[in-house]
Amino acid sequence: MKKISWFLILLLIPLVYAEPTSINVLNLEYNNEDINILEKFSTIGYYPDRNIQPEKGYLLKIMSQENTILYSFRFLPPTTEYLDGFDGTYNLGRSEISNKLNFSLIIPSFENEKEILIVKEGEQMSYDLTESNKGKIMLGGLLILIIIFFFLAFKKKKKVNPEEKIIKKVKEELKAEQK
Repeated sequence: MKKISWFLILLLIPLVYAEPTSINVLNLEYNNEDINILEKFSTIGYYPDRNIQPEKGYLLKIMSQENTILYSFRFLPPTTEYLDGFDGTYNLGRSEISNKLNFSLIIPSFENEKEILIVKEGEQMSYDLTESNKGKIMLGGLLILIIIFFFLAFKKKKKVNPEEKIIKKVKEELKAEQK
């Protein structure tokens, strides 16, 4: 019985541990085969391994300060939407292809990243990350100032003991009588 218990305990111990890392979330706009980066923000989380990639499509590259490729993968925008329904008798379904939509990609974040390039069949557009890094620093400083403000604004005042209030009042009255 002890062997079975130990076996179950060892079986339940997680064999793989994934630690969250710094990631970039790209909000993209797809409009008739043109892709524009609407927004980029960094957070903590996980990004997909991208083991399966299409043969053709858009190529995303993260470039370093030294103009080397830190990370790249090929993707297709999610232009096909599958719609399901039920009319009381039959399950209905169809797919629609959209030429204009917004979608997001999650990619890793690197300390020395310079820009994000999205390339399709000889065309290229880039997103310079130097400005967004300045924004991170400004946002961090603003957050620290807000925390300090709330700390000072809601700092508890030292509570005065009611007996100390009475003693203080009596002392003030005695001083007033002496004058």
